[in-house]
Amino acid sequence: MFKICRAKTPLLMSLALALTLLLQACGSSTSPHPISVADPLYVLSADGNNLDLQVIDRETFHIGGTIAITQVDSHALPGAAVAPGTGNAVIVTHTGVVDNGQLTLQPETDICSMGNGVCQQVLRNAGSATIDVIGNRVAVPVWSGDATSAGQLAWFSRSSLSLEERVNLGAFPPGAMHVSLDGNTLYWLTQKTTYGPSDAGYELLKYNLSTHQVERSVSFGLKVPGELAITPDGSIYVSITTVIVPGANAATPPQYIPGTTVEKFSSDLTHVGDLAVGKSPDHLAISSIGIGSLAVSYAANQGGGAANVVDIFALSDLVRMGTITTTDDSSVTYLSVLSDGSIGLVAQKAPTQSAIGILNPVTLQVTWHFVSGSVIAPIAG
Repeated sequence: MFKICRAKTPLLMSLALALTLLLQACGSSTSPHPISVADPLYVLSADGNNLDLQVIDRETFHIGGTIAITQVDSHALPGAAVAPGTGNAVIVTHTGVVDNGQLTLQPETDICSMGNGVCQQVLRNAGSATIDVIGNRVAVPVWSGDATSAGQLAWFSRSSLSLEERVNLGAFPPGAMHVSLDGNTLYWLTQKTTYGPSDAGYELLKYNLSTHQVERSVSFGLKVPGELAITPDGSIYVSITTVIVPGANAATPPQYIPGTTVEKFSSDLTHVGDLAVGKSPDHLAISSIGIGSLAVSYAANQGGGAANVVDIFALSDLVRMGTITTTDDSSVTYLSVLSDGSIGLVAQKAPTQSAIGILNPVTLQVTWHFVSGSVIAPIAG
């Protein structure tokens, strides 16, 4: 295994000085180097004070190479995401970090080439914790460091990973979101700027990317959603992690009880029904292989669910097909859908102990592998 450092040097800096700074930043034993993995998985992890991109062979779990993206504070990690193009490069994006009112890490979006082991910044002070691959394009919703200004949806070519356009979004805070398969609509979990005592402030938006208008919104009242996922036919699933029960009077604090449903909506945000699940459903992933399946993981906060399990439901009738349990009872922190339709799992045992898994949603067999550092994003590949 080797680590590749990303150099940031002025254009006109002499080659000798650039090399000196590169060696000082990375250590004399490291240098940019091609990474060759036939069937790679991409894993973003925080190891010590570095945010690293690990490139791992899907079959053997051998680490083919590591690229250092940026320096981070291990106690205040950003949200992040990674998505491969059709060529030999990936998009890596991360949010900013605000600690005690101060921006300690600027958001950023980079293109990282496996051909030379180098990342190039394409969006400065603009990053995200979400990426969508939509046909021949990659969508990255980005915000600035303080996330107070309106966001943008950055569209990249999937083949070249060149930036094609940036679409302005409304002045809503960042949240879980997905683009429809036709690329015309953004479904967005966000918070209202003002709301009353009988409302937790969360809503689901249907945002038209052509007109830049919210076509419809659905309020969740006193329910707190976790994540959303979209099926190939356009149905939308939203996990309800927590339900707030107001106090009987002003002197009585509210209660926070675990949610036990995943709500289903049609593409126009009509509520279709509720799927009964375990306590505090959190992350969702939808695979279209086989009969199609919905994976649900759980949060352990607020006396919630069993965070060490993932339930698999058939999309056709929403009957539970089976339950996956993590190794060493570690907590599932991310779900994702890989290019072959398998489901990527991330489980966290301790701040420096993570495991990644590949779940076959047809056979319900899962292969686990331990990785160094804290994995801070869904795996991709």
